[in-house]
Amino acid sequence: MSDDAAGTVFEEAVALVDMFHNSGQSHKMLRLLPRLGRRFNLNFEEKFVYFSPFDYDRVFALADQCLERAEVFYQARNDRAGVMRVLQQRKELIDKKFFNMRDFAGRIHTMRGHWKRRAQVLTNAPTPDELLRYSPTIHQVYRDFKYELNAPIGREKEVQPGVNRVVHDMGNPYRRNGVRSQRMFRDAEKNFEKYIRADAFEA
Repeated sequence: MSDDAAGTVFEEAVALVDMFHNSGQSHKMLRLLPRLGRRFNLNFEEKFVYFSPFDYDRVFALADQCLERAEVFYQARNDRAGVMRVLQQRKELIDKKFFNMRDFAGRIHTMRGHWKRRAQVLTNAPTPDELLRYSPTIHQVYRDFKYELNAPIGREKEVQPGVNRVVHDMGNPYRRNGVRSQRMFRDAEKNFEKYIRADAFEA
């Protein structure tokens, strides 16, 4: 490899890391650990534990080192555009990493009891990156009504209750309200039954 291509190779390596490396995975659990600290005066440092990404994500550390060497290389060549490009790429890499390490403060003061709360605190909560990548606006959740007992109006045909399941009525919420209510709702229930059995809702 010629010396002229060294900086470009460093940049391409980091672009590859940026494309394929999951920058949230290393701190998926670690970023929630400070929430386990329950003391404010004694051992309060457990609320401020810092897990350096350079220790816990070696891929990130190597990518950062690549960009540092690329910067030195471009500085030696007096390539201002290359230096600015590398610094911008390094800033984005570090920002992406630190964005995935963010956590907001939980309870500040001493908490007594509730030690079983740690099961709620230390969960496999999605990383900020995953929250953005798989948010329901982009990655729609598919709900299969085949496994459910009710469905929205118009999709009742998708429900597949078990074999020989006995259903006594349409599950009208007012069915326990007495004789007069039952009289009032009797023909409404019949009409509703006709409505959902209609072929218009086969689609």
